[in-house]
Amino acid sequence: MYDVTTLSHTPIICITGLPNIPTCMAYTPSANPSSSSELAIGSERGDITRVHFPQPRVQFMYVKNLEAINYYFWMELSSSPHTSYLTITKWRRVHSRAIHRVVYINDGDVLLSCSHDNEVSMRLRHVPGKLDDYVFKVLRGISCFQVIPPLRLIATGGRDGSVRLWEKTQPYPFAVLHSPAMPHVLDIAVLPHKEIVLAYCNNCVINIWDMYEECLLQSMKLNFPFLGVLGKKVEFGAYSIHPGPIPKLQVDVPVELVKSSRRGSSVYQGSTGGLMLMPESGSEDNRGFDDDPEYRRFNRGELIITCCDYVCAISFNDGESGRVMSPPGDTLKPRRPSVWDLPDLSVIGLYFIECNTQNNVTSAQPMGNDRTYICIIFIRLQDILEKDFVLMQGLKHDLNNKLAQMEANRETLSSAVNVGAPYLALRTYEPDPMLPVDEMTEDYKRIMKLFPGPSISGSPIGSQGSTPRRKRSSNL
Repeated sequence: MYDVTTLSHTPIICITGLPNIPTCMAYTPSANPSSSSELAIGSERGDITRVHFPQPRVQFMYVKNLEAINYYFWMELSSSPHTSYLTITKWRRVHSRAIHRVVYINDGDVLLSCSHDNEVSMRLRHVPGKLDDYVFKVLRGISCFQVIPPLRLIATGGRDGSVRLWEKTQPYPFAVLHSPAMPHVLDIAVLPHKEIVLAYCNNCVINIWDMYEECLLQSMKLNFPFLGVLGKKVEFGAYSIHPGPIPKLQVDVPVELVKSSRRGSSVYQGSTGGLMLMPESGSEDNRGFDDDPEYRRFNRGELIITCCDYVCAISFNDGESGRVMSPPGDTLKPRRPSVWDLPDLSVIGLYFIECNTQNNVTSAQPMGNDRTYICIIFIRLQDILEKDFVLMQGLKHDLNNKLAQMEANRETLSSAVNVGAPYLALRTYEPDPMLPVDEMTEDYKRIMKLFPGPSISGSPIGSQGSTPRRKRSSNL
């Protein structure tokens, strides 16, 4: 658990020794200060563990030290003093395979979970236990889903590449949306305000269907930079589609833009004898739906698609989104190389602007004899960009720049090693250009003058007699 009241997130509690590997989590907050909250944890064995907090507004768990991280084992939570702050309940064998997603709906009264189980692909369970479970079956299981309670709609996606639309009380889908390539659907999003269903597949393709006409509107291929890179492993998170930034509320938005639709509610005969579509009002069907959090979750100006360490933003250019709210004040300075702070300004321009001193009006017109002009010249700031501001401040090393280079080298090495060719990661150097033959000969002669020439005289006779090997008679 982290304290996220500030931009500097501080860890508070760490729980270790869980019996199974957790694969997903869901949390339902308390509606008022006197109500409770609950945390659901799905495991790789198909079990769901519920952690009930009676007084979350007062304190979640027992904390021994407020100044450091509190470490607890999972078995300790079932004994005092932790039992005064939480209660643990475990549902066993909810699915026969690993659980991929759990979600609370209806203010925490209903819990939905999905898995790749063929028999129990998705289970809708009443948390108090007063109602029976609803079980949904899909041949290859369900990987993701989204629930829109005001519309009584559940949209699911699985390995077969199809998107299914369900009602909460019906065991069979009322619509099955197919894609051309039938890839594995990783995440799904329903945009009720735009009346579309959006699915993100494992081949980095986004398919968009009309929610009411049940037809495929568009397929978009996201060309991430890592696609086609040698040795790059494509990884997806548990959630790949995220809502964009929160827009500011607009007071002067026309009603026609908010309540417009792509289809008509009725057909009538026009004056020329043809059939005309009467636009629907839209004010009666969506009455009270805007207050539901799931209904307005994706009512944003753009969606965020994630894959590996890259983010792609899909914008909806219309008048519904409004201006985006500014982020909170920056309290931490990010660590980044100093060379990133200097933009590459390479603009050279020459502009003549006419200045009329009588009425103070500035305009761009052709030059004349009876007019006054100011010449504005933009020069290339090459001398400023080439300066090393790190050395000017008396620093010998730029740590941020070195960290960025080390990270780039590490990615290059890992990609080459993964494909079994580490020699491709070695740094190569270009050889120096060879000098002309005449200059090389002159340099050679100039250097050889520094060494004495070879001796042409024979060895002295005395040396032959003094050397043991040259003696004709030697005593061994």
